[in-house]
Amino acid sequence: VDGIARIGLFDRLVRLQALHVLPNGKILAAGQTFGQASGGSLEGLVLQLLPDGTRDSSFAGTGAAILPLSASTDLLNALHVLPNGDILVTGYGRGITTQHTFNEAVALRLRPNGSLDTGYGLAGMATYTIPNTNIVTFSSLLLPNDKLVLGGYASSATGRDLFLLQLLPNGAIDLGFGNNGTIIQDVGGNSETI
Repeated sequence: VDGIARIGLFDRLVRLQALHVLPNGKILAAGQTFGQASGGSLEGLVLQLLPDGTRDSSFAGTGAAILPLSASTDLLNALHVLPNGDILVTGYGRGITTQHTFNEAVALRLRPNGSLDTGYGLAGMATYTIPNTNIVTFSSLLLPNDKLVLGGYASSATGRDLFLLQLLPNGAIDLGFGNNGTIIQDVGGNSETI
């Protein structure tokens, strides 16, 4: 109505962080959602909208792939569409692979229909964690060779440093990049981020 699409998503609050328009005019969006049914946790979200702004039911059955990555806080904040239509989304979640209170970097690959590509990473998801360190990624870049670079910060008791992680096209950590797949760089401040 009047150029505004109001997207109802059950009883959930939605926060969108990234948008991508597909060649067919459909719109992909990534972010997070919060709903009472989920026990109050923030979950990753990927939406696909038709050109008129309504949800595309051919994507994840409802137009919304709700991705509870952890039991606490998840945020997907960047997305990329591969030539075959697969979707890479990146962000972070708290305690995804371990039951600790620290954030971990995450990348997921979805099929064009919104289902997880179980051949990517471990069951569709690649994660990275450092003990006693928050890894928060805000951005990502898909390279021409289909490697994926995630950027953000790593924070621990010693401060906050710039953080980069490079993944291979299959979701494995690229051990040839930086120091075993990562670059953590202190540039002299206490609140660096990419």
